[in-house]
Amino acid sequence: MLRYQSTMEDFRRSTFTEDDQPSHRSNGSCSVHEWVGQFRNESVNFKMISVCGHVMSLDFIGKYNNWDKGNPVELFSCPTEKKEAVPKLKIPSFLAKEAVQQGSFRKLDPNDIWRAKFSAITDKDIKAAMGSLIKPNENEARSVDARQELDLRIGCAFTRFQTKFFQGKYGDLDSSLISYGPCQTPTLGFCVQRHDEIQTFKPDPYWVLQVSVKFPDGQDVCLSWSQVRSFDKEVASIFLSHVKEHEFAIVSSIHSSEKTKARPVALNTVELMRVASSGLETTSYPENFDLLSTLRQQQNNSDWGDEVRKIISSGISRPKKGNDAGDHPPITPMRSASRNELDGDAWRLYDYITRDFIATLARDCKYLSTTVKIEIGMETFTVTGHSLIDPGYTSLLTWQALSNNESLPRFSIGDSVKIGDVKLAECFTQPPDYLTESEKLVPTSLGIVFVHSYQKIDPELVLPTMRSAVEEQLNLIAVGRADFYAVLQHTVEIFKQKFQYFVLSIEAMDQLFEVSFSPLAASGKSHSRCGKCRRYMKYIQSKPSRLHCSHCNETYNVPQNGNIRI
Repeated sequence: MLRYQSTMEDFRRSTFTEDDQPSHRSNGSCSVHEWVGQFRNESVNFKMISVCGHVMSLDFIGKYNNWDKGNPVELFSCPTEKKEAVPKLKIPSFLAKEAVQQGSFRKLDPNDIWRAKFSAITDKDIKAAMGSLIKPNENEARSVDARQELDLRIGCAFTRFQTKFFQGKYGDLDSSLISYGPCQTPTLGFCVQRHDEIQTFKPDPYWVLQVSVKFPDGQDVCLSWSQVRSFDKEVASIFLSHVKEHEFAIVSSIHSSEKTKARPVALNTVELMRVASSGLETTSYPENFDLLSTLRQQQNNSDWGDEVRKIISSGISRPKKGNDAGDHPPITPMRSASRNELDGDAWRLYDYITRDFIATLARDCKYLSTTVKIEIGMETFTVTGHSLIDPGYTSLLTWQALSNNESLPRFSIGDSVKIGDVKLAECFTQPPDYLTESEKLVPTSLGIVFVHSYQKIDPELVLPTMRSAVEEQLNLIAVGRADFYAVLQHTVEIFKQKFQYFVLSIEAMDQLFEVSFSPLAASGKSHSRCGKCRRYMKYIQSKPSRLHCSHCNETYNVPQNGNIRI
């Protein structure tokens, strides 16, 4: 059985004969496809089943799922169990039933379970995977189990304690959950660190000598000062006076060199989301990926067919190596489509994906870069221009093409050009920008106080070094070089000790919260717990006034006397 639902059509097409049409049925949530095909030179019955997300998840047992019972420190050692990720779908029993061998009620022998390992969903790749089946790797599975258990124990312990500690203490603390995550919190730390750098930044003034020259053809060209800038205005004024003494500038040298604007690496989901919304994955095509066949599907497309045929004719350029993270392959078009088949955003997304894929196989953009050195008295200035040699991939990704105004007028060494405007511009150093994907990542007040608190109590809890060290150990489990239980026990113990110290030091976090948030009593909001889970509820400004429990999704009306009857 293969889980990768999107491979069904390709896999069926590559295995069943023309005389055997596949059947399809569903249990209401997941599909089952059955057909007769060839496998290891035999005619066999294939059954392909999809699943909806994760089959199993890890959770605590019994009382340890109750936030109001027990001490969160117990979560570092209490029992856990595998549970159905989506119980209502009953995926495990569905898979067990489908795994019964046809013609008998004997369950599948575990020794007969094999893994078809592939990431590209083409006929070639699927056939190659089916021709080289491997045994499931227990070490890799144990590595995943360890990561899942660590994230559960660490995240839940810290989250429960700090959420309960701050529940009902501050009226303008607009969060019913104060979450800690071994991955998410260090990421938040990056954002807060950049925010702090911006807030504490003090701009310094500097001065730039701006000069333009007029060439014989009438074109005005702005020059770049070799000194770049001066932080002393008096010194800058001396340079200004010196340049103003001259009427002409002299071309002292001309240097040209061919340069390359590299075609893009293969498209991953992170980059696609960034572009599509303007959120490290694999950016390297598998070695056996059939690039030419995928490219040929696009050669008759009305939008980019001409470029595709040129690439095929001259030979594809092997894509840049990129990064192989071991996950799914880069995003590629599976077939040719037209504007008439897709509308609006769907077409724009397909257009970008396909152009980017073709661009990875096209030639690099080549251009001639010419830098001219110009002397005015004792001062040196430069100007650089570009002229296109070969557009390469930019014929497809036109927004990356060189602009038409990047070329320079004709001139020779020794030419004298008339000086135009000469002035001194005052500028200021700029702070670093916020971290960004498609929009600026600005931390909230809670996020800022949260990170500052951890930095005060235990900086390691908000630094990426802790998670990096854990990931190294998990990777060793995956390759069989570290023991699952040893890594798990050691890591849990480290975080348990950090948790216990955090609990003893929580007042340090509360002190920072007091500075940033107002007490609940000062806000005038009702101070009540939910009748089911006993958590403090959020006040909703409405008529009549209401209180809402986000955990139970229960809403209560607030009587005029403010007393709530449960």
